[in-house]
Amino acid sequence: LIMSPRFLFRIEDSDAENAEPYLVSEYDLISRLSFFLWSQPPDPAQFQFVEQKDLSQESDLRLLVQEMLKDERTKSGLASRFFLQWLRISELPSHAVDAAEFPEFDPALLSEFQNEVVETAY
Repeated sequence: LIMSPRFLFRIEDSDAENAEPYLVSEYDLISRLSFFLWSQPPDPAQFQFVEQKDLSQESDLRLLVQEMLKDERTKSGLASRFFLQWLRISELPSHAVDAAEFPEFDPALLSEFQNEVVETAY
């Protein structure tokens, strides 16, 4: 199967060919933040924020990130996907638990393990 890399990967229009570090555009930055925090593209509110603010100013960038972190999408994006994969919490159901060693263990407790990671990270 032959496929365009622009279809398969998210490539911004910044100076990606340059081997040296470079500043990305504000639109590329909100796109990266949105995919990292929410696992989805930015919504119109983020584009409107960029039009009204200057993300090269630390205070404006900090405000944007704080607002994005407050959004429920962070829980389903960063917290549930990134942390559960990174910590391999999603693999817990495949591990056998010795009932003699851990008599209080039940499937509900396993679910609570996963919820605690998501809630703590969020």
